[in-house]
Amino acid sequence: MKILVLEDSQERIEKFKTLFPEHDHDVWFTYEAQECIDLLDTQQWDILFLDHDLGGDVYVQSGKGTGYELAGYIAESINKDTAVIIHSCNHAGATQISFLLPCAVRVPFVSLNIEAALIWAEEYHQNPNEEPV
Repeated sequence: MKILVLEDSQERIEKFKTLFPEHDHDVWFTYEAQECIDLLDTQQWDILFLDHDLGGDVYVQSGKGTGYELAGYIAESINKDTAVIIHSCNHAGATQISFLLPCAVRVPFVSLNIEAALIWAEEYHQNPNEEPV
């Protein structure tokens, strides 16, 4: 599975790395919304893990330079069928992203279950228009 993770916290990135079996998945990490947009423009992804607060800031307003910017791009682009898991712990920011990407699933990082997320992504690609559960 080809996985793209937007996350700026090195601690969380290290945790993500321990959760994905190295040989089973192609996992890429990006730190900035624009970098993630560039990757979405050039490659197809099975699943995107999306953080809201970037650049070392926490509990910021939705806008440029946040995961919300990326969500807006996805909602308006050919990538709108990408399976997205919002893993931000910023409840307000995650809610704003959910408005743009109603098929995305919200799971705060502290509750993230990678195995369940990957199973969901596989099912999502089989039925992308179904509502998330």
